[in-house]
Amino acid sequence: MSKPMRNPIDHTGAHSPPRASTPRRTLISALLAAALLAAVPIAGAPPPAGWHPEDGLTFGPSIGAVRAPHLGWAAAPGAELTYFHRLHTPLYLWISAGARLFADRDGVAGLPYAEIGLSFLVFNLGVGYGRGIGDDRAPRDTIHGFVGVAIPLYTPRRGNILYIEPYYRPTGALTPDTYPVHEFGAMLKWLWMLRPGYSTEEGAIRRSP
Repeated sequence: MSKPMRNPIDHTGAHSPPRASTPRRTLISALLAAALLAAVPIAGAPPPAGWHPEDGLTFGPSIGAVRAPHLGWAAAPGAELTYFHRLHTPLYLWISAGARLFADRDGVAGLPYAEIGLSFLVFNLGVGYGRGIGDDRAPRDTIHGFVGVAIPLYTPRRGNILYIEPYYRPTGALTPDTYPVHEFGAMLKWLWMLRPGYSTEEGAIRRSP
């Protein structure tokens, strides 16, 4: 969490309105730019337009950085498994289970978590619960939000995608001894289509077997 900024005072003595912090402006700009770049070549993915899978899995590692009052900045590597189900194209429900580490020069603590959310086009929004393991580097009981933008990188064949997902995960307290954490990072994940839905080929829409 960045330090509070004092409002500068002009020569009239009036306070100027506070400006958004540079890291926050940079993150918002990067997410919007990534979403626009990803949406153009794939017409509202992932999964790419025309796939419309009913169910699937994604799995992969993540690398991030966390900011907390008692830690300053610390590394936050992790891994996550996600199941997704199509509600109505392009809207998907997803459920994730994962774990990440909070590591600084003095030690390491773990934070397993579960999340649930919705995916619309390239945007992912969710909420989750986490439980810290180890010393006080990881908060004990937390609820958090999740905002991510999925950017496809490689599609070797129908039903599989390698993609990267920049994300922001703000974490709040459930108990008095828990402190706020702000996490920024990126996931590199592989998508498997478990059950195909319908596809659009040669102008016809049909149910896949």
